[in-house]
Amino acid sequence: MARHPGEAPAAVEETLRLDPPLIGWLRTTTRPLTLAGTDLPEGARLLLLMHSAARDEAHGVHAPGTFDHRRTGTPPTLNFGAGIHYCPGAQYTRLVAGRTLSTLTQALPGLALTARSPAPRPAGLVLRRPTLLHVHWQRHDR
Repeated sequence: MARHPGEAPAAVEETLRLDPPLIGWLRTTTRPLTLAGTDLPEGARLLLLMHSAARDEAHGVHAPGTFDHRRTGTPPTLNFGAGIHYCPGAQYTRLVAGRTLSTLTQALPGLALTARSPAPRPAGLVLRRPTLLHVHWQRHDR
């Protein structure tokens, strides 16, 4: 990454696809409906888990459990919502994350994640974030 800072935005997108901070939305039905063969009344509370959509091989996601920042042709993620519920800060968040990743890898080119998976996270059903990332740094003389 340090040699190719232009790849940072793609790495951010792949991170969002593989390990998103938001895996679902809470919704309430506004009318009776049938969903996947189940009848739901008006006012039913639903937890819609869309995390798996970004890993669906039926929609062209090859090797869905593998991080590949050069991946192409995957469907867009729903991490920032959609339609009228699209997050107004989505582009800013992507920009800051990409710039941070690019700057950090250029400043510390020997920095790498230590193979500890998964990163510890606070208990939570919907919103997830790592509380700690284990890294190591091998200094490269300039």
